[in-house]
Amino acid sequence: MLKPNPQGTANAGFHVMMFLGASGTAMKRPAQEVEQRAPAKVDAQNIKSFSYLTRNQKFKEIPAKFADAYREMNAFKALLDGWDGQGSKAILDGSVNAALSFLAMLPSDLPPPEASAASDGTVDWYWRNGPKAATVTFYRDRRAAYFALTSAVGVKDAFQLADKIPAPLIKSLRQL
Repeated sequence: MLKPNPQGTANAGFHVMMFLGASGTAMKRPAQEVEQRAPAKVDAQNIKSFSYLTRNQKFKEIPAKFADAYREMNAFKALLDGWDGQGSKAILDGSVNAALSFLAMLPSDLPPPEASAASDGTVDWYWRNGPKAATVTFYRDRRAAYFALTSAVGVKDAFQLADKIPAPLIKSLRQL
């Protein structure tokens, strides 16, 4: 199982601070405060997946290459009302949990997504590769909506997150 490291945790905090409009230097810890560890015997790139415990006490497996995306998305749970200015809503745990469930269902041959948070309390995964892009927005009730532009015509739809990702979305993500 992968464990958060001080650098990875600091990076997730840095991204949250960037959403808050703060300086990235505010998140840097002095070098003497960063715990130094010997390299692990197992290289993290050789680990195929890691697990996380869901709220209902079930383990979900996520490909190791999605670990940074998982950590970044999970960090959004700390954003409270006002995080993005007056009137912005706290990020909803249900939205983040839906996004993490989606990540656990994402085929490992796809590129890792980037995490994003919106001032209405929702969260997104997005991918960009030159002019091609895709985004999936998650709501607290496990509803999701997506838009992908991978050719001259975009595809969009909404779905209830259950046990699989809609095939047209997977097909579009593979074209990125």
